[in-house]
Amino acid sequence: MELRLASCLLLLLSPLAAAAREDAPPAKVEYYSAYVSVDATGRVTGAEMLGDVPRAVRKLLQDTARKVEFEPARKGGVAVPSRTSLTLKMSLEQAGNGDYFARVEGVDGGSVAFDKRRRVPFPGIAASAGYGAGVLAELAIRPDGRVDMAASHIERVDLARHGKPSDDAARRESFEKAVLRAMAKWTFAVEEVDGQPLATRVRVPVSFCPQASCAGWPIDVSAPDDARPAPQDADVQLAKPREPAPGGVQAP
Repeated sequence: MELRLASCLLLLLSPLAAAAREDAPPAKVEYYSAYVSVDATGRVTGAEMLGDVPRAVRKLLQDTARKVEFEPARKGGVAVPSRTSLTLKMSLEQAGNGDYFARVEGVDGGSVAFDKRRRVPFPGIAASAGYGAGVLAELAIRPDGRVDMAASHIERVDLARHGKPSDDAARRESFEKAVLRAMAKWTFAVEEVDGQPLATRVRVPVSFCPQASCAGWPIDVSAPDDARPAPQDADVQLAKPREPAPGGVQAP
């Protein structure tokens, strides 16, 4: 679910912060992950940012995360406290005087969040030959946040060369192996329900584009609709954001 929050989302960065981003384009979109504590009523009681977050926007992101209201997690049908993750979409736009406006445009609730993600190297031979790929992996995440490789697999590999679909088996295998090697070193922000870390399953897309951007590439590398983690314990339901209040705006 993606929610657009309308209040308290605009911040003019200081000239110092702007100077640190003087190489940024006129408009840029960034995604950040927050790890939030949610009580049994669905209220966020704490939020911390994951990964590298610029100091100038950290407070804005944390304040936004704290304003999200949840349907609480449930265990055996009973509402209980939990910890879960949010993905916040932020746009940075030049103000025309060297400063930047930063605005949180959306909050995606329950998306899997990486605590540590090893970058996936582009297979060298495939890159030089003009290949690209969209790889979808189904991961089993242990309660310690690491990937259970024995219970995980590559669901599909969509291959293309010079902008056209391809069925080269050797190149397909090279992309698959690259993702598997990286997966073994990924760790995730663990879902917790009633104080207990959970084992979950999640589908994660990985895109390989021979250009700097995937725009126009004929492979669907977007996240699947069911990309949020699912608990392996059928007796547990994870917390999820409530629908926007009347008068709120739902993002497409």
